[in-house]
Amino acid sequence: MGVFVLDPCVYLCFYCSERLLFW
Repeated sequence: MGVFVLDPCVYLCFYCSERLLFW
């Protein structure tokens, strides 16, 4: 369960970070 919740969390964080950097 820990990995399952971390998987999407990390993916979202990375996506948000890339989008923020691009902005």
